[in-house]
Amino acid sequence: DASAFQGWHGPTLRAVTAGWAPFLRLALPNYVMSFWEWFVYECIAMLAGLLPHPRRAVSVECVGINAIALLFTLPMAVSIGAAIRISNALGADE
Repeated sequence: DASAFQGWHGPTLRAVTAGWAPFLRLALPNYVMSFWEWFVYECIAMLAGLLPHPRRAVSVECVGINAIALLFTLPMAVSIGAAIRISNALGADE
């Protein structure tokens, strides 16, 4: 029945972007931080290529960054899980 759609004229930019301000206040600084982290790692890789043995230097740099990421990721996952458990317990008045 066409009468059911008479009140809707399709999506508008205002309707689609309503409520984005709080999200963008958190997302944009996080995006900038992630960009600069990536940029610095790229600079480190390029500078490692200028060392006397570039293949070895870039390989060691890559292994080191991956090891750091692994050592950071595991405790971060545990801390996120603990924070969720604690906040759920606090929210339930336990």
